[in-house]
Amino acid sequence: MIDDKDREKEAGKMVSGEDILNETAKGLSVVERPFLRIAEKLGIEESHLLKVLNKLKVDGKIIKIRALLNYEKLGYTVNALIAINTEEPEKIYKGISSHVNISHAYERIPDSVKFPYNLFLMCHFKSEEELNHLTALLHESHEKFVILKTLKRIKHSNTEV
Repeated sequence: MIDDKDREKEAGKMVSGEDILNETAKGLSVVERPFLRIAEKLGIEESHLLKVLNKLKVDGKIIKIRALLNYEKLGYTVNALIAINTEEPEKIYKGISSHVNISHAYERIPDSVKFPYNLFLMCHFKSEEELNHLTALLHESHEKFVILKTLKRIKHSNTEV
């Protein structure tokens, strides 16, 4: 949640950091000044919007703003969550982090003996061969892992604050 101190008044209108983040999370228009469009929707100046976004970045509340890819339309038809059971998640991740097919990586506390995995990788591939290449690297590490292929994307949206 964004602090009240991130709520600022401009031209008689209260606009919070949350308002700005939620509108930005809906997506940027592919135009010369995409933040101007968002500012206009919120009824504020573009410079104010950019100032608030910069402050949220400096405060560590946002990391970066980037494109959200539609993997299917880009030809990535093989999607999988690879769960790994490892004593050294940082080492394993560093060894494969440059692999372009990995979009997300999370370390978690294993839930049980039945599913003892603590490193989770969300991966997108254009072919089974690409998936096999990454799993070959994991086999070389001698770590136990399981591949959970995506059957169908049910939801893919931006999270509102």
